[in-house]
Amino acid sequence: MDIRIKKTPPAPLEQNIRWQASEFIYHEKTADWFWVVGILSIALIIVSILMKNFLFSIIIGISGFSVLMYGVKKPNKINFSISARGIQVGEKLYLFENLNFFWVDYNPPCKSHLILESKKLLMPHLLIPLAEDIAPEMIREALLPFIKEKKIEEPLSETISKFLKF
Repeated sequence: MDIRIKKTPPAPLEQNIRWQASEFIYHEKTADWFWVVGILSIALIIVSILMKNFLFSIIIGISGFSVLMYGVKKPNKINFSISARGIQVGEKLYLFENLNFFWVDYNPPCKSHLILESKKLLMPHLLIPLAEDIAPEMIREALLPFIKEKKIEEPLSETISKFLKF
């Protein structure tokens, strides 16, 4: 007797879930913040020159300038959506077949994020902000048929950027 188990396809989404959010939380920087970054960069450049590591001093100079420029940058509004194919972030579509797990990190008023774990090595985690008018339960219910749920901690890079007020 041959018993075959049929896998039922995931239930299709009745409609796409769409929202818009800032690409990051903007923190107003004081003059002190810019002074600290500048002084730290100059100090590291001087130390690397004294150690005769000129390439490192150039890298520190470029990095310090980049941090200062990024600190001034205001966030753009990005469109997000969840469909039966995957998760759309701006113009980029992340297919469900390329994602391992998801976690809705909801702790109002501090944070409300969708964290995705990718199968790709160079992009292991994707952090997507949720809008205030989007219910986290709705996001969770929409993703459950397509991806497994697993508690994923906030990436270290996100924790560091919050500490540095990025």
